[in-house]
Amino acid sequence: MANLILPGSATPAQVLSGYTASAGPYYDTAGTMPNNGAVVVKESQAGRYKQPSGYYSALEFEIIGWIAEAADLIGREEVAAAYDSSANLTFAIDGGNTNNLTTNNAYSHTSNAWTAEAADLKAREYLAAAYDSSANLTFAIDGYGGTHNFTTNNAYSHTSNAWTAEAPDLIARGELAAAYDSSANLTFAIDGYGGTNNFTTNNAYSHTSNAWTAEAADIRKRYGLAAAYDSSANLTFAIDG
Repeated sequence: MANLILPGSATPAQVLSGYTASAGPYYDTAGTMPNNGAVVVKESQAGRYKQPSGYYSALEFEIIGWIAEAADLIGREEVAAAYDSSANLTFAIDGGNTNNLTTNNAYSHTSNAWTAEAADLKAREYLAAAYDSSANLTFAIDGYGGTHNFTTNNAYSHTSNAWTAEAPDLIARGELAAAYDSSANLTFAIDGYGGTNNFTTNNAYSHTSNAWTAEAADIRKRYGLAAAYDSSANLTFAIDG
């Protein structure tokens, strides 16, 4: 009896496992192609992933590591930065190269590009910055002007692309850290260096009252530290220095 030859050229390896097909010499033959479903690949950027053969409903590569993004528009150091969640932009503020700067550049990760925004009202480095989500303002606090430290507290609005001078900090200092506590609706300016001594100073700024209050001092004197607010724990962490 002659073999039935059906239209088509698919082989069992080209048919998804769990299904049957008829093509060429194959009649109602079970497919053997593996169904791998949705796969998320977690590899280091420099690593290799050997993809198994078969069908994928989705294949996502999640890179663990660092990725080089668009460079800032100007080379500088001792700069402050804060993320504005309303504008979805990260602002890099002031700093220094051969001179102190008032530069305020905005980075968009969406477009991987920088734009020059309105300059700060005062040239300085070693300042701190924090975004107040309630006021929708980024505060650039204190810093060093080349001959002395500042108590300057300037607020930047991306909505109006303008700066305003707010109530100054209670103490002049540089190399401090700042963080916005969304629960207390306060920005904390922590520790730093006053020119001759390190500080444990912890001052809280309220934009609602445009005023500062002295809070409990840090446990350790230090400068060059970092700070971040943990909204889950409702705690502000002052790190290293």
